[in-house]
Amino acid sequence: MILALALSPGPAAALDDVVMEAARALLATYHEDPAKLDRARDALTASVQRDPQPATLALLARTWFLIGDQGRRGAVEAPISLDLAL
Repeated sequence: MILALALSPGPAAALDDVVMEAARALLATYHEDPAKLDRARDALTASVQRDPQPATLALLARTWFLIGDQGRRGAVEAPISLDLAL
């Protein structure tokens, strides 16, 4: 029984599934309203901060690619700084 509880997805996993589906829906129709890219990015970023799953990270990367492909900066005002420890 303990193993079953440990392996069952918790509320965070269910929430992340909802976020992923909502983000996919936004990305499928972003051409109708480019602000959908910003909403998808924000939702996916929050999801990754809670639980960085590979599928969520990949969809977030795709969202950033689409934002760049559209030649827009969206709500991001400042350039992204990379903290490179060399």
